[in-house]
Amino acid sequence: MLQDKNLSNLFKKLQEERCYDSLMDEDSKKWYKIEIVRKMQQYILEHAGRDDFDFEALYAQTGYSQRHADRYFKELLEKTPKEYLKLIRMTDSAKRLIAEQGNILDVALD
Repeated sequence: MLQDKNLSNLFKKLQEERCYDSLMDEDSKKWYKIEIVRKMQQYILEHAGRDDFDFEALYAQTGYSQRHADRYFKELLEKTPKEYLKLIRMTDSAKRLIAEQGNILDVALD
């Protein structure tokens, strides 16, 4: 756990300085991208149920522009954050339909 925290702190410092390309080897760059995408996934999972999902807040918490963050996300998950959010919402709706034996219209309107 301590190593994860140290890595996270390193990534944060490098991100703030915008100099990770010149300081990291290829494996470190991959782990850096994974950390950024993991944070984006976590944000999406925590906020997916909100009708007013804020993509600008998603990008702000990564410290990258939409274009840059989307590129990392798509590179690792083969989906954009918007596609990923849609998939999460559809999966949650399907789970509700199965669990509640509910009406499709009721789930769609929620």
